Amino acid sequence: MSDVLMLDNIVKLWKKGHNILLYNVDGSDELRREFFEVWKYMYPCATKNWLWWVHIYLREKYMTKNIKWVLEKHKDRKKMKIAIFIESFHWIHVKFLLKNPSKKRIWEYYFKRFQDINIKNISQKIKQQNKIFYKYWEKISDFGRNPKS
Repeated sequence: MSDVLMLDNIVKLWKKGHNILLYNVDGSDELRREFFEVWKYMYPCATKNWLWWVHIYLREKYMTKNIKWVLEKHKDRKKMKIAIFIESFHWIHVKFLLKNPSKKRIWEYYFKRFQDINIKNISQKIKQQNKIFYKYWEKISDFGRNPKS
């Protein structure tokens, strides 16, 4: 319901002549909606699954990339206010990624606690587990073949 109230208020501001722009900061629908085995059992076991963290990391990479794009696109505007609506869980991680941490720090932040994966084998393990995650891993992660921010 908070989304509905927020959008109702934005419509009111538009009607008053305010220039309100909306941007999606999350990853693609394909990535966001990808179902895999761990979702069946969800919390708290999801957070103990490295593949769940791959999903979270990929979405947060897109959030970070898109927020940087919005900030860059509007950097010359004076008195501009930006409101970013992201779940607090994601916002904590996105703030970390916005600081441009090293590859090593990113690995430690998201994946260090998982013994079965390392920087050398994670791409192959993702490929074996989930083709959609693998596609995005190769495209945007700091550890894929073609990392892009």
